[in-house]
Amino acid sequence: MRSLLEKWEDIGEEDWNLVVKDILKMLPRSHVILLQGNLGAGKTSLVRALAKEMGYHSSISSPTFSLVNEYPLNRAHTRIQSIYHLDLYRLNSLEEALDIGIEDYLYSGEALTIIEWPDIALPLIQEALLIEIQYGKMHLNRNVRLYHFISE
Repeated sequence: MRSLLEKWEDIGEEDWNLVVKDILKMLPRSHVILLQGNLGAGKTSLVRALAKEMGYHSSISSPTFSLVNEYPLNRAHTRIQSIYHLDLYRLNSLEEALDIGIEDYLYSGEALTIIEWPDIALPLIQEALLIEIQYGKMHLNRNVRLYHFISE
């Protein structure tokens, strides 16, 4: 089940920093974010903006081939110490997600876990923010919908 929390229409790349501040304020206790959108819609760009807002300033790339990238944070006084960035696009089953250790990433308690193409892992996810990214009216702009996701 999902319920709409916020939406942003036709935003440009310069607006991502405002969007991610709102997203981080609404982060559930699970510290899980699910990203949905077409190829090239801006999922990794959003991860880049989230990581920057959280103090990570090194390179961010899509984990399409590595499946998981970890970005350590230098945040001594917060619970979130790392960002796990997963891309499940190439996986075909829940069993394959379990084989890469997805449960460790989902339930670490000390990381923000962001999953692109999360559909096969939904049975494992109790609560998350679900973010849909679509092309806006102008090709470089995006429409973003933020939902609170709770498993049924």
